[in-house]
Amino acid sequence: MEKRGAVQGVLLDASLLFSEPPCGREQITPEVERFLYRFCFSNLRIGVLFSTIRAEFLAEKESLLRAVAPWHALHIQQLDCSHTGHTLTEVTSAFNVPAESCIFITDQCNEDFRIELLCQGWLICFVSDSANSNIRGNELSIKELDDLPSQIAKLNKEVLHDKVLIIGYAMKWSREKDFLRRHAFPFHPTDSWLSFFPINLELPLQQQLASVDLVLQKPTDEIIGIIPDDSGKFMGHIRFSEGMEQLSRYLQEHPHIYVVDPLERILPLLDRDAIQAILQGLSEVTVPGHPRVRSPHFLKVSKFDDPGLLDALDSAKVALPTIVKPQLACGIFDAHTMAVVFRNEGYNDLDLPLPCVIQEYINHSSIQYKFYVVGGEIFYSVRKSTPNAVMLANQAKYSRELPPAITFHSLKSLPLHFGSDNAASGDFPPCAIDREKELDLGLIHNSAMWLREKLNLTIFGFDVVVQDVTHDHVIVDVNYFSSFKEIQDDKAIPAFWKALQTAASMQHEARYATRS
Repeated sequence: MEKRGAVQGVLLDASLLFSEPPCGREQITPEVERFLYRFCFSNLRIGVLFSTIRAEFLAEKESLLRAVAPWHALHIQQLDCSHTGHTLTEVTSAFNVPAESCIFITDQCNEDFRIELLCQGWLICFVSDSANSNIRGNELSIKELDDLPSQIAKLNKEVLHDKVLIIGYAMKWSREKDFLRRHAFPFHPTDSWLSFFPINLELPLQQQLASVDLVLQKPTDEIIGIIPDDSGKFMGHIRFSEGMEQLSRYLQEHPHIYVVDPLERILPLLDRDAIQAILQGLSEVTVPGHPRVRSPHFLKVSKFDDPGLLDALDSAKVALPTIVKPQLACGIFDAHTMAVVFRNEGYNDLDLPLPCVIQEYINHSSIQYKFYVVGGEIFYSVRKSTPNAVMLANQAKYSRELPPAITFHSLKSLPLHFGSDNAASGDFPPCAIDREKELDLGLIHNSAMWLREKLNLTIFGFDVVVQDVTHDHVIVDVNYFSSFKEIQDDKAIPAFWKALQTAASMQHEARYATRS
């Protein structure tokens, strides 16, 4: 067998990509569409090989492929059965990579073409129910197309050994797609020797993770239910999908695999009460001569009709107006249903999932700063936020008086716009640039480092508002693995890759120190 290199080119048999529905018109299924999308952002050379087919049918199928994948990412080739060598030469020339670094994926192969592939050093991977991933004379097999990414990772590991860090990632498709568009998850090793592949939680993990070094996970994407204990704590009472539960067990049973980040470190960020308790320690960060950094005054409640509610709020220094949030911070739809309360009677009819956290409402001139901690790097962006409380009350729909409360869903829309066409269109209020000058980046940097030490997380984000008049820097939320999509790719993605490498190195060193 010729000496192989890391996989650089993948040629797909077109027969694997199209299905024929009852109406008789071929189409690309959502599963295959997802498969193609991943490969078109994989940094691999990707081609599709059609057997002999009429020109009009070829054009129709090529149009379907182009609708799914970026036009520049796919090489379309038709097999000339009488000149298979010529066909392969055209593919290799288009790929412009060594034949020993290429793999052909098929369920059945023209014998002449098969011989030509093997003679030139290509790998042939058959999609078959009787799959065997071991290479025999440059041929191997997988059970289904979705097995291919992990198989490529295995092939790369066999060639590059410890030189490459194989990273399997598990997250919902919409999040993955955003990262793919930014070329953040290449299958082909990066210049810093990182190689990624998606973990399919619906397939057995043993074979997928056979060559993995590090697992990047977003378990909050897989929450299906939460039952708090008698004390209102969520820790240990969160139900994840069966696939995520299996992944968690697998990682516990295979401690040699590095994880970003371990589930036990992520769990506190699912609980707004736990987050607020952590943020109480921010007083350690405040520097004389600088604005104060703090968390909002808050109170956790299990019911709104408690006779002692108002006294408890007063003791906690939570004065009207307030913002009320479910204790559960993410994972289910209702976690983002919130309310702004302007009068005490506003608590009476609140329809929010309990328990809840009631926080002081910070007037901040409608400007919020989103900070992203990515390993050792810190980035931030500026976002439009909710109006000041008085303005919000004055703009309440159909009301000329102060409303008792306003309920909203924070992922859908802010509670009313800023009262101008520009604000409604998403533009920043006129004061945004001037207010940004008040942001004490040194103070926030120190706060970020403090949080990183407390949370021991690789990637997380937090939201800051600057309080009107006092200029207090108030951290109102902390979340795990923010997408940092507002940050330019040429800055964010290298920092992201470096953070994963550093996390793997630190976990390796910690294990070595423990053994010593």
